[in-house]
Amino acid sequence: MELLKLEGVSCIYGKGTPFEIKALDGVSVGFEKGCVTGVIGHTGSGKSTLVQMLNGLLKPTEGKVLLDGKDIHESKKELARVRFRVGLVMQYPEYQLFDDTVAKDIAYGPRNMGLSEEEIAVRVKEAASFVGLPEELLDKSPLDLSGGQKRRAAIAGVFAMRPEVLVLDEPAAGLDPRGKNEIFEGLLAYRRAHNATLILVSHSMEDMAKYCDNIVLMKNAQVVKTGSVAEIFAEPSLLYEAGLAMPAVFEIAEKLRERGIPLSGELYTVEGLKSALLQVLAQK
Repeated sequence: MELLKLEGVSCIYGKGTPFEIKALDGVSVGFEKGCVTGVIGHTGSGKSTLVQMLNGLLKPTEGKVLLDGKDIHESKKELARVRFRVGLVMQYPEYQLFDDTVAKDIAYGPRNMGLSEEEIAVRVKEAASFVGLPEELLDKSPLDLSGGQKRRAAIAGVFAMRPEVLVLDEPAAGLDPRGKNEIFEGLLAYRRAHNATLILVSHSMEDMAKYCDNIVLMKNAQVVKTGSVAEIFAEPSLLYEAGLAMPAVFEIAEKLRERGIPLSGELYTVEGLKSALLQVLAQK
């Protein structure tokens, strides 16, 4: 079931000026409840504009954004509710930390929801746990945290509102492999605990292949193709035409095929390549 949907959405920046740019051009796409959907495309394809539409941060020049079949821009009151239901984490969210302590920063959203202090305290601890932020750091200033810890604290601030939909623009950008895995594992843990819908923007095809159920491929302000991870990565030419690369493991698999190793199956993840190699060894 599509929980969140764009219908014929266009977005024009600087409309009527010499600097007019069409960032989205008649985009219609839906996001299924409980699924992890990746949004991919080259720089300038419209990804960031699309995700800012999903919780009303940007308003379409044309078209509608629907949550549970209802236009989110129907009224200001409706839009306020939407922003608690659809949490948006922009790229490098750690630069948005502002309060005296980490706990106060995480509590900002729940407090604006009018929750009791007892409930806010529960949510702060829960959100910190999901992102792997030790409890002893909650009373520290955000300025005392490392870069990776700041990223987790910022994401925890959105978790604490318990949104039904989490939209994240490059949530692991700039992190080392360990930090990246911890961020994604926290996101998946939140999804399992709350049956949440995740929408992820990333330039990393490895991350998209590993963590997503579905993919939305964008090019030149339009959606080129949507489908399961298997369907999207089964057509490498589509990605290449959009200025993207296949996951590195796929390139390794292609080199092995060139050397006469008869690999088959889903070769865009480490697990898939491992399985294919084990099958070849078993046959020999």
